[in-house]
Amino acid sequence: MVPCHRVRRPVPRSVDPPPPRESSWREWGFLVALALVAAGARFWNLGAWSVELDEALFLSDARHNVNPRYPLGYHVSAWVWDLFNREAPDEALLRLPSAVAGFLAVPATFWALSSVLSRRVAALSALLLGVSSWALFWSQMARFYTLAQLLGLVAGGFVLRGAKRASWSEMLLGLAVLALVPLAHPSGAFLIVGLWVAGGVLLFGRREPQEHHAPAMRIVFVIGSVIGFAFGLAWALDVLGVWMASTSGVSSQPFHLLLSTGYLVTPWVGLAFAVGLVRLARNPARESRALLALIAFAGLAALVTSAMGRSAAQYVFVLLPWMLGVAALALVNGGRRRIAAALVVLLSLADSADYHLRRHGDRPRWSEAAAYVRDHAAPGDLCLGMHAPALEYYLNPGASRLRVPQALTYLDRYRHDLPLRWSGRNRRVWLIVNNEEYEDWSPADREATREFLRLGCREVATFPVPFPLGIRDLDVTVLRWDP
Repeated sequence: MVPCHRVRRPVPRSVDPPPPRESSWREWGFLVALALVAAGARFWNLGAWSVELDEALFLSDARHNVNPRYPLGYHVSAWVWDLFNREAPDEALLRLPSAVAGFLAVPATFWALSSVLSRRVAALSALLLGVSSWALFWSQMARFYTLAQLLGLVAGGFVLRGAKRASWSEMLLGLAVLALVPLAHPSGAFLIVGLWVAGGVLLFGRREPQEHHAPAMRIVFVIGSVIGFAFGLAWALDVLGVWMASTSGVSSQPFHLLLSTGYLVTPWVGLAFAVGLVRLARNPARESRALLALIAFAGLAALVTSAMGRSAAQYVFVLLPWMLGVAALALVNGGRRRIAAALVVLLSLADSADYHLRRHGDRPRWSEAAAYVRDHAAPGDLCLGMHAPALEYYLNPGASRLRVPQALTYLDRYRHDLPLRWSGRNRRVWLIVNNEEYEDWSPADREATREFLRLGCREVATFPVPFPLGIRDLDVTVLRWDP
């Protein structure tokens, strides 16, 4: 008898590990509903906080800068203000476009992240964004960061789905929206880098046999990457040159970017993010590898850029929803993790409540300081102020050319000697000061100005803003020099 030998069939290598069982809508629908309720807080107290310097400059540029470098946010906001026929809108209308974009970013987070994560994780990510005080702050700030974040989420959702399914329509639509992100703010380029790598991971990873469009898409992806890199590099160098010139004389601090981002993300979410990164790195699925690549390469691009000039944490705000997706990975499945998820959400909710109730929207109280000067100043008095365009908004109602204030004069590092010079005019001088602004001054100029204010002026009003751990000094002080 001839022995029978069992023939082993080759194991197919083209398939990924099976995805986890998708949760039902009952498991994630409640989280999405909670996220939408939390997102509604973007419209609460929308007009309560004082206009900030950047908001005043944004209003002035949107009305009078005919050729902004990244025009999308300016044009969208100006269009909204024109609907209400307001040349210089009030605080609530000024911030309305940002608030709408910030609200829409919450459901967009669920949609975008569900392309690479389970719906339960994506829903928790949306909830974390909804209760984030950092997202709340930029949703109530008349700038373009929430618009860039929203466009990045829409683009990311389409690009990742298109790469994953080898779908031409989704990929092309995603790339079209992605091209708009830097037109809202140049920091969107960091997300472009991350999505480009993540798309490549999905597209060139192990594919299922039925995805017959993948080879052609890979070729187009490579060709498009070369062309996009050439044009993108030229644009990036141009923007980077202007940005470096604007930050000349200040230190480059990548470590500061990490610390400030960690603080604004909050320590408890940051801890969950670290745990989620470990879980993500251990998962062999290509979706996990793609999300890890997105975070790693976008973050690396931001760190490299921060070494060339001072970078603020808002430059990586566009990455926040994707970071929250990683954090949510550490907070799903299992009873103890549900407790941890509830604790993280409650801590974030308490932080946002503190933003509304005690911290005055994390902004200096320029409106109240300006009102005090307006009520107590006499005709012929002079006025100097830090963040002069923001004060001009209140001292000269209806004005929109706020870069050139008429009701007061700048008090900054370039005009530090004005208080001493004006004291010889035999006219009363009002000074509106925020101590944090001295940080950009030279030590000698800072000490000379402080000594004059301490010895020659009288402090007449203070408008404090309590900030956690004293990390920032947002207090505004009104002083008066009497001849």
